[in-house]
Amino acid sequence: MFDTNRTKDSKVKDAKFNIGRLVSNPDRQQIGIEGVNIWSDPTKSKSELAQMSKIYDYESGEFLDYSPNDKALFNGKHDYGFGWLSSFFDDPLVEAVWEEEGTHIDPITGQETKHQKGDRKLNDKGTYYYETLGGRSPLGKKVLSFMDTITIDDTPINKYDFFDSDDVEKSVGGTVAKNVAALIPMFIGGPVGTIYSTALIAREFAKAVPMLYGVSTALFSDGDTPRWLNSIAAMGEKFSGGTSDYAKEHSFSFENIGNMVSDVALQWGQ
Repeated sequence: MFDTNRTKDSKVKDAKFNIGRLVSNPDRQQIGIEGVNIWSDPTKSKSELAQMSKIYDYESGEFLDYSPNDKALFNGKHDYGFGWLSSFFDDPLVEAVWEEEGTHIDPITGQETKHQKGDRKLNDKGTYYYETLGGRSPLGKKVLSFMDTITIDDTPINKYDFFDSDDVEKSVGGTVAKNVAALIPMFIGGPVGTIYSTALIAREFAKAVPMLYGVSTALFSDGDTPRWLNSIAAMGEKFSGGTSDYAKEHSFSFENIGNMVSDVALQWGQ
């Protein structure tokens, strides 16, 4: 097929020449830009990439026709934020991960791949996604925070959204602004401080519901926690702030220290 002397009527041998993707690239990294055979660092976190994908309904076993970004407060669809507000009452979303060790077929390469418990799943597009909790225990799962769906990544307004914390790394300025904003209602005092403090106490209590249930029923039953209690606990996580990939991997990051300081101040206020 590459013979420059062949005529238009010459027989051509099939050289089995195909172009295809040999490896999955869920983090959307680039290779060869910074150097030969060098993979560049990801520009988006796994959580940000998952928000761009369609949501998987755990109970029905099918993908829904919208992504978390489609329900963002500022999604460019002029729905006046109703989609974002309605998501408060939706089944909490968690990052799709394998719940046991085993093997699966890679959706991109078609090859059998081994996975560990906790490894992220990939959809048929070869990228991460969120799935509904479906009554399961939220322990060990990463629940999508409502604060991370106020704006969509890479949009102009997202640059000013200091509540968005699921980046690869959160800036120092964004960390300070987020924690100051979390403290202001508490120290305003009066009815505002009381309502805010009560809401925070309710949120933390919701997170502890499954544990309290387990302690109270341990002597009488060995059954699983009811799904509605799991949903309440996940709701508590849903209304908490997220953290960046860097903060998840580095305990003594500026972001984690800033969050700890504001948490202690909020506990004093409560």
